Amino acid sequence: MKVSSAPDALGGAGLVGAAQVYASLPHRVKKVLDLATAWPNQSESPDRKPVKIRTARQLRIDEVDALVIAFRGGATVAELAATFHVYRTTIGQHLRSRGIDTKYFALSPDELREAVQLYGQGWTIADLAARYEVGNETIRARLVADGITIRSRGRRRKIA
Repeated sequence: MKVSSAPDALGGAGLVGAAQVYASLPHRVKKVLDLATAWPNQSESPDRKPVKIRTARQLRIDEVDALVIAFRGGATVAELAATFHVYRTTIGQHLRSRGIDTKYFALSPDELREAVQLYGQGWTIADLAARYEVGNETIRARLVADGITIRSRGRRRKIA
């Protein structure tokens, strides 16, 4: 290492001046300087990947209008979230604020009418769930929401 005799930024002459300044520093400052020199160089670790920080993005009114149009056109909430770079819950909040119900019902109104009729003819909830390829609880909840009284559990009566 080359020792310079020219005055440096520390006010001394090269390394000799730096040592004199360092010797006169308070103990806590010396600890900080020691830590700083021992700290690993961040640019030397290639295995570290940059961290993506996602900040809250506010949608403009024209963007909300566009997402409402897209949702009514058949786009899903997940697709809209990816398109507008926001969370699905944000899309749902904007749609609800515009009076749009985002609940997905596995049965269409026509299928529900048919399910009510079949249930009245003696079909079980399990039979209906298998027919419409949905869960038992989905059928049960839709029947109850439509005002149908659910039969007690037990064997189905044979209809003659």
